Amino acid sequence: MQYRHIRQLALNFCLNHTCLCEKILKFVGAVADLTTGISRLFSNLNDRVFWILLLMALTAAPVIHKYGGLRFEQVLFLMVLPFTLRRQGIKFERLSLIWAILFILLYYLLHVYSAFYIGLGLAVMAGLSATAYQPTRLSYMLIAITTPALQYLFQVFSFTIRLQLTNLAGMVLKWFYPAIEMAGNCLVLKGVNYTIAPECLGLNMLSSALVMAVFALAFWGKRYQSQAGLPVIVLFALVAFTLVSAGNVVRIILTVMFSAMPDTLMHELIGLLVFIINTCLPLLLLGAWASRFFKLEATQNLQPKKLPMLLTVLLVMLTGGAYFIDNNQVQEAQAPLELNIIGMQQSCSTDGVVKMTNDEVLIYLKPPAFFLGSDHHPFICWRASGYHIKNENVSQVAGHEVYTFEIEKDGEAPLYSCWWYSNGKRHTCSQLQWRLASLKGDKPYSVVNVSANDKDRCLQMVEEILTLL
Repeated sequence: MQYRHIRQLALNFCLNHTCLCEKILKFVGAVADLTTGISRLFSNLNDRVFWILLLMALTAAPVIHKYGGLRFEQVLFLMVLPFTLRRQGIKFERLSLIWAILFILLYYLLHVYSAFYIGLGLAVMAGLSATAYQPTRLSYMLIAITTPALQYLFQVFSFTIRLQLTNLAGMVLKWFYPAIEMAGNCLVLKGVNYTIAPECLGLNMLSSALVMAVFALAFWGKRYQSQAGLPVIVLFALVAFTLVSAGNVVRIILTVMFSAMPDTLMHELIGLLVFIINTCLPLLLLGAWASRFFKLEATQNLQPKKLPMLLTVLLVMLTGGAYFIDNNQVQEAQAPLELNIIGMQQSCSTDGVVKMTNDEVLIYLKPPAFFLGSDHHPFICWRASGYHIKNENVSQVAGHEVYTFEIEKDGEAPLYSCWWYSNGKRHTCSQLQWRLASLKGDKPYSVVNVSANDKDRCLQMVEEILTLL
């Protein structure tokens, strides 16, 4: 009896509110269609994996943006990755997923961006391995050569390489210009300085050259349905490095011959043409020749079983890393270097950088860096402030090696600057030395940077600081 009254009330409501009932029915139908579409969208394992990979990319976006966004070689990574994948049947790489989780945990602990980048890359490879598109050795190599740590290490350790390449280019140019002079990483001809800086396209394109090597191997491997072995991959990486170095010598020579100064169209055009002709084309031709040493790949038609739950776990971890991990407690726990100089005004920024100034000298004491993290490289800070670096060299001051360089900015007087690493007891210019010393338990190393308008005054202050520490 009760149900009959309810049906009667419902019928009366529908008869009296026909338009409203039609809208409700349409809304219910739309929700049903949407639910059906979503269920179909996730009914296939490949589709579910790709949606999870998309969500991973979205959750990783804040971290990538925080550290400057995607670099050029990382964009190349996304373009070249499809060429490295092979349809070899389903073989889920559980080991890759475990390593991805470990690297994300390492990022939680150390807050090192490269750990997050490698973890994200391994997570993508693990996800792809759950589909018909299997990652290969070249796929994993792409992660290694595009990680920010490689570019950072090259920026730090490239000074010695640039000195050698500058000397080699100078020796060649002496045949044409006997009056040319070499000073550190600078060539001087007719009063014009040609500085070989890290930003120069020839050396700065090392990661891009390695990606190009991967593309050459992947392209010819896909064409002949074969894969390059590990020895061929390593050899190609060495060849790419050699070609970039040789191309940089050619670029230096052409830059001096054509007086192509930095920030000019001619300077950029020379760098681009040398990179294409001296690096890209030889790698493509060598890839075709090396394809005879590739191994034929065996294809299978295995069916996917189920979606690994660890992918979902990793998605949650990436979300936490992107939105909740903001501080590196390991670095913050280290005490800064103390330096007391009479007559200097002192201030400290929010990130722990101590600034000391007077009418003649400017001193920066950077916070200690964790031995696995990036240090507070002065070149990065000066360039971020709009200065240009030139005339880099290594000099002996008070029995210690220090880096010397000059900085210029439009509308301001040039500065002469020196910097080195110090923990109060030991002083060094070597990245490897201070990192190994920190690993062994030595007191943390800080960056000391001294600048002045006058070279002699700068060196005098450096000697005074080395005596005080």
